[in-house]
Amino acid sequence: MKVLSLIIFFVFFISCNSSQVNDKPRDDSCKKNIDCPSYNFCIDKKCKDYSSNDFSSIEELKTLSLSNFIIMSDNKGDSIEDKRFENMVNWAKDFSASFVIGLGDHLKINYENQFLGFLEKNEFWFNNFYPSIADGENEYYGESQADWGAGGKFLEFLKFSNRSNTILEANKVEYYSKFKAEDLTIHLIQLHFPDQPLDDKIAWPQSSRDYLIKTIKSINKSKNDIIIVGAHSIFGRWYQYLSEDEFKVVIENVDLGLSATSHIFEKYKIESYENKGTLFLNTGAVSRPRFPNGEGFVYVFVLDNPNRIVLQYLDPRKPSIEFDTRYPLYIKNIAGTIEEKIIKNWHSCRFYLLLDIFKYRSINAC
Repeated sequence: MKVLSLIIFFVFFISCNSSQVNDKPRDDSCKKNIDCPSYNFCIDKKCKDYSSNDFSSIEELKTLSLSNFIIMSDNKGDSIEDKRFENMVNWAKDFSASFVIGLGDHLKINYENQFLGFLEKNEFWFNNFYPSIADGENEYYGESQADWGAGGKFLEFLKFSNRSNTILEANKVEYYSKFKAEDLTIHLIQLHFPDQPLDDKIAWPQSSRDYLIKTIKSINKSKNDIIIVGAHSIFGRWYQYLSEDEFKVVIENVDLGLSATSHIFEKYKIESYENKGTLFLNTGAVSRPRFPNGEGFVYVFVLDNPNRIVLQYLDPRKPSIEFDTRYPLYIKNIAGTIEEKIIKNWHSCRFYLLLDIFKYRSINAC
């Protein structure tokens, strides 16, 4: 078995493309941005038309972005004592992330829950973490996972009532926050849809859906507005519980729809909307993946000209931050189409092949 894996490793070592995204030649040489045509950047002394989304590295993507933030889920109380979580925290700090979106199950009863102590000690995370409240939080602060809304005490712990960019809903467990990225505004709507009870009419009552639609309609949506909606949800596909009219409001206005619960990163395919409308993602798990080789978190970059978000699910086991060959790079053009770019990088190929050889994990990269 190991001999076969070694043969496969050397074949992929030779064949894997060494470029991070694309090997297209760059334009004329330059010394600074002013030497390049409009909307081009001077990167490594070469003019780069970044509207094409041909990013040579994640560092270049960060340089070109107006802002960046991360999305994480289902750590169940894990914190920087876990190397994967620590890497995520350090990379977000190195890239000057503006904020962090959570999709729930950040706490778990009878677990160590070192995450709470981390939040108390880390000023950035305490003030800039925006979690969805899920069944894990309900169980931790209430009587059970089905104790609807009990997890709202987590928002009290984070002093959400003091956040000037946030409006808490009357139920104190859902909220609407806004963030600026130069001329762009990021709108975040976090909903409460826990795994329990299994009756979705109780787990996600009509009042919550009414709040979602009312909040979306209150936004004067333009190409300068990025709308994000998060809900942990029972099976991850919260959009399936909307009425036809509600779904139409969401798909025509929301740019990024987020869910969790499955501990698997996944892009959901919506019939008749595969390359347009809302980009729906299940956000995986940073430290407790459902399957081996599946841990990760989502890094999101906000760009202009044209206005768009570029994101990818990154592997926190890597020694340093880089594009990930396991999953595509997703580009959501604001009020426009959805694109995917396949990542190929022999360094990542080698990383995952070595995992296969020494840890018997399946190859799902390259």
